[in-house]
Amino acid sequence: MMLLSVACLTGLFFGLRYKFVALIPLTAAVVLARVVVGSFEGQAALSITLDAILLAFVLQAGYVIGVICCDLFSQLPSRSMAAPSKRG
Repeated sequence: MMLLSVACLTGLFFGLRYKFVALIPLTAAVVLARVVVGSFEGQAALSITLDAILLAFVLQAGYVIGVICCDLFSQLPSRSMAAPSKRG
């Protein structure tokens, strides 16, 4: 569960900061790391495969959330662009 949370937050960070091209090597690295760790721990191939697919999905879902948040934040007007106060 902790690994999924870290994957989601990593995807969120990459969605806020980087373009789509950065997601491809990041996903490949996460899947490869999961396969290597699972192989060293002696886990079943099906378990490793399902975990890798789930990690890739959560990472990409976090990326999409980050892109949506970035788009929403860019639509908010900044305070510097607001009209000056008429309070006197």
